[in-house]
Amino acid sequence: MTFSPLDWLIFLLVPLVAWLLALWAKSRANMSGTYRGYFLAQGQLGVGSLGATYIGANLTFTSIFLILSQESYKRGWWLLVVPIFWIVGTFLFVAAYPRIRPHIIAGRTLHQTLGYTFKSKGLQEWSAIWTIIAFTGTVALEFYGGILLVRWTGLPLVTSITVVLSLAFVVSAFTISGGLRGVAVADVFLDVATFASAAILLVKIWPFPFIDNLQRGLITTTAPATFDQFAFVASMAVLFIPFQFCTLDSWQRLLAWDKKGKSPKSWLLSAGILLAIAYCVPISVGVFVKLHGIKLGSSGQPLEVALDSMHLGAGVLGLSIAGLAGAVLSTADELLNCTSLSLLADYWGIPFSMTRESKESERLAASGKFYTAVFAFLAAGLALLALRFTRELSDMALAIFSAQVVFAWPLAAALLSPELAPNLAKWAVRAMVTSGIAAILLVMCAWIINMPDVAAAAPVLAFVLAGLIFGLPWAFAAKAHKRTARL
Repeated sequence: MTFSPLDWLIFLLVPLVAWLLALWAKSRANMSGTYRGYFLAQGQLGVGSLGATYIGANLTFTSIFLILSQESYKRGWWLLVVPIFWIVGTFLFVAAYPRIRPHIIAGRTLHQTLGYTFKSKGLQEWSAIWTIIAFTGTVALEFYGGILLVRWTGLPLVTSITVVLSLAFVVSAFTISGGLRGVAVADVFLDVATFASAAILLVKIWPFPFIDNLQRGLITTTAPATFDQFAFVASMAVLFIPFQFCTLDSWQRLLAWDKKGKSPKSWLLSAGILLAIAYCVPISVGVFVKLHGIKLGSSGQPLEVALDSMHLGAGVLGLSIAGLAGAVLSTADELLNCTSLSLLADYWGIPFSMTRESKESERLAASGKFYTAVFAFLAAGLALLALRFTRELSDMALAIFSAQVVFAWPLAAALLSPELAPNLAKWAVRAMVTSGIAAILLVMCAWIINMPDVAAAAPVLAFVLAGLIFGLPWAFAAKAHKRTARL
């Protein structure tokens, strides 16, 4: 694909406008200068801002646009389980919110809720570490995708190091500039750009009659039902159904909401459905490329060859690529803010009870900005490492996201059996550490023995192993509690 001057102008305007919007949000509300303001926007975010950060954090470029298109090229309609499981998880989160609400009203994050319920500072610290690992790794994946995206444009004389350092600098700049408030305002613009790109792709892939083309594409490109396909479906269920429970940014949004404690269904269900529809776009890309027999080339990326085969005009091509770049930026800004939050508020346990005028609060906000930049450049280094040791993107994503699965069992106990939790704290830590490491080791072993299909089972391994280590003691404790209650 060849970029015209107009394409370059549109592409470069995306990070610039995002930065300006973050600065504008800061000047309008001046919320990023305090500890609570930087991470929670003083608890004054409205529904629109919440929806923007929710979509921006979860409509990723690498993990969604690249990986879903790759997987749908191989598996066809099996990939539709991803948006289905996302919707199921969203409805479950809304249904379970009454149990979460007391912790939100008390101002507790995900990790603080685990620490408080289990009466274990160690559990809070370990869960914070796992989030830092998962979120830094996810940002690294996005930077990896950003490098690929710039390569597709054919920009001459630009190395991968230059691209990834530029991404780290730009994302750090507009995340630090406005804190969570700035991230929310910038994400409104970035989400619009991403959805515009998705709409262009969808129109080009499925022309009228839409239903006939879609049905023919899904039927003719779908892989047969095998053990590998069922393992993949099980992994997607384990990842996406509890995903919104187990990610710190879900709790951060609720803490920052100006109607904290009320049910989020008014915006969460509509935004969740919108996300699920958006996930169908990269799935359609993989099906489109397979259906038309388009060769993947050396990159192995269906999205790249699909964009190239569409022969988009000047300006339209730039908007398409700019929207995909917006997905990189909108994910990275939210997760970097969350990673600093996890370090300061959860691992070090610094409370949000600082007053707006406190010098200590301002110092902590400055620390949050510093660590945001540190994690951004750490993610950049990991992205370059991923380029050096090139592996299947989906395998890397499964290894990273398996770190989130480890929260599922302890969090279920915290919400369903809080009276039993203090006696299960050690088992919760053992389950989280053991299952998380086992999932990562499984992916690495799959690489060593050159059996990539084995890596698809990593989230299932983490979930089952955590269930055995923690779920069995939980079941015995519940049985003993019932016996005691009868006496």
